[in-house]
Formats: sequence, C-alpha cells, structure tokens
Amino acid sequence: MRPLAVFLIGLALLPAGAGAETPPPIVLGEAHAQPADSDFAQGWRMALEAVNQAGGVMGRPLRVVPVRSGPNATPPPDVHMLFDGAQDSAQALALARQAASWRLPYLVVRAPSDRLVWQEGNRYTFRLAPSTRMRVAALAPRALALRQKRWALVHEAAQDGQEEAAAFAATLAAFQSQTEIVGRHAVTPGNVDAELLRAVQAEQPQALLLALRGADLAAFGKLLRQQPALQDLPVIVMHGEALDTPAPAGWIVATHDMLPAGQDGFAQAFAARTGHPATLPALQGYLALQSLSAALRLAQSTDAEKLVDALEGLRLDTPSGPIHYRKVDHQSTMGLFVATGNEQGMDSRHYLDGARLQLPDAVAQRLRSPAKPVHTAAAPPADTGAGAPPAQASPAFGVSRFRSGGTTLAAWPD
Repeated sequence: MRPLAVFLIGLALLPAGAGAETPPPIVLGEAHAQPADSDFAQGWRMALEAVNQAGGVMGRPLRVVPVRSGPNATPPPDVHMLFDGAQDSAQALALARQAASWRLPYLVVRAPSDRLVWQEGNRYTFRLAPSTRMRVAALAPRALALRQKRWALVHEAAQDGQEEAAAFAATLAAFQSQTEIVGRHAVTPGNVDAELLRAVQAEQPQALLLALRGADLAAFGKLLRQQPALQDLPVIVMHGEALDTPAPAGWIVATHDMLPAGQDGFAQAFAARTGHPATLPALQGYLALQSLSAALRLAQSTDAEKLVDALEGLRLDTPSGPIHYRKVDHQSTMGLFVATGNEQGMDSRHYLDGARLQLPDAVAQRLRSPAKPVHTAAAPPADTGAGAPPAQASPAFGVSRFRSGGTTLAAWPD
C-alpha cells in the first residue's frame, strides 16, 4: 500500500474533532478571593457554570483566577476584567486606583462607599451593590417622618460605618435643621456590650441609627430588646440582612429579601446546589459574573476600552428586577427593601428600585473626580473574537415581580 493511502486511512480513523484546538478561555480575576464554600463564591460559580454550559462568550469558556492586590502587585497576566467580593470599602478603593493604573475594568460587587463612584470614581471602576447614599435615601423619608430631634448614631469604626453615619447625619441636618446628634459611637468588631448600651441610654436619645453589620448588629439588637427603657425607641438600621427575626415594632430597616424558593428560580437553584437558602452575597456573586459575561457578549472583544464602553449603560434582568449600570457614575441600580416593624411582630417589606435612589446626573457628574488615572501599565492584549459566532445568552432566572415604589429623596445636599 502506498504511503499516501496509509496516511489518508489513518486520518479517516481519527475521532471527529481531534484536529480542532480548544479555544483559550477568557480569564476573569477575583481580587480578595472569598473561600470556595462561601455564599459569594457559590453564587458566581453557579453563574460561571451556566455561561460555560451555554457555550461561553465568543465561543470561548470563561475562567476565574485569584488576583493578588497590594502596593507591590503587578498587572495580572492574561486577566481581562476584575471583580471583588470583599465588603471593605478601603480595600476596594485601593484596588480601584490600582485597576485604573492597569487600565483594567473592575467591578466592585459589595463595598458601599460613595467615593468609589463619586470623589474617587474612574473610567475603569463600576459597582453593583447599593451605595451608602442609596441606603440612606431609602431610609430617609421614614426617618424624617419620625420628627425626632435627639439622635444617637452607633456605627462601625471602619470607613464604611463612619461614612454611613456622616451621610445620615447630613440628611437630618439638611431637611430638619433642629435635629441634634447627641452621641456618636464608633464600634470595633466584637465590642458590642452592655457598657455601650448604657452609654447610649445616658444620652437620652429619641431615636437611634444602627450602622452595624453581621454579628454586631444582631448582638446590639438583642441587648436593646432586653432594656425596658429603650424598647420603644425608634431605630433605623442600615444593614438588616443579619437580623434573624422580623424587625421589632418601631424599627425601620434597609435590607435585601430573597423570594421563596418556589417563586424565584435563582433561590431554588441555589438551595438545590448548596442545601441552604440563598443569601444576598450569593445573589451578588451570581450577578457579578452575569454582569461581566454580558459586557463581554456586548463588546464582542476583550479590549479594555471596549469592555468599559459596554459596561456603561449595561442592562440586565435579575431575580431582583431589571438593573443597569449608570453611564454617568458607573453605579448599578440594584435596589433594596425597607422593612417596618409593627406591634404584631411582623414587618411589611417594600421594594425600592435602585433607579429611584440615585442623584440627578448633573449632580453625580459634579461629584466625580475630574482627575484621570495615571497609566503605569500597558493595556491588556485584546481578542476581537473575529470569526467566532456570538454565544447564546446563558439561562437567566426569572425577573422579580417587585416593582418600584416609594418617594424619591430630593437632591443630595452638598
């Protein structure tokens, strides 16, 4: 048998597709990487699997790798977009400056500081979670309606707590000039105790702001309910996700509420995957990957500038309702709930569309820093995806039945 015939027969016997190369993945970087079994990581992994099972983006799978950040960090090779699930805004601000110097699109998923999108906002940084201002705007109409003059503020000692307390106090002063802040208590983690409660009680406030989270919020709430002299005190809570019981009577809480698993495809899928109910970090992780994959799909490129252009104004349908990333300041319109406790021990929950909690475009533009980032690194190499058909959109869970409601707060005071 001639050599050419042998070669052709051997070629015919190869498995179908054996000569085709696997397309390289599109790499996304997770800064301040969360543990693999955390709800946040489970959420983004669920979205990642859905995208890749649907064919990826531009015919290529997505891949997530941990990214090192810090003063001596160098631009991560082959990473086209960053995201970050840490809650600490100081960390997010440092990474935002770094991402801008690298000319790398960066999605802040959970950190709430207004500085991320205003005073220190830059072309490359976007944010998913409701901002400090949005939470204050959601609570302000009900807080102002209390008509109380003497307020005590209990907040985290970290940057986020200080910013939340300052923003809330500024709102009270702007709309009710007779308001007096009788006490400010900066609390370090794990230091909620009876002594703190006695200090608050000694100030004789008529209302209270709690800008605590997690175990500290739960501990303070438990102590407060055990003190008869303070049980009837109106309380405004900035982060109510840690409360494991309905809001007590007189409490007004900004929070996030998941629909029951039977009504929400995301919650049902997450519960089936993990064996426990979906949480806000799980939803935020899921939406982070959905946002980045949608930007890639829209840009049809991994070029940093094209991805930024795609993220500006990007619209998504989510389990919480439609959201978009505002072009003017890169803040998403993801909303939140306001819960009000009543005498029956139940709370009425009202969803506020995040689009109703934003500053007017002109004001937001004025607050953004005009300084442009100094580029210390070359732009990441781009893939245009030429010749690759657009991937089908990954399966999306149903859009929430909740609709916008409530009043819109007037322009934020300067």
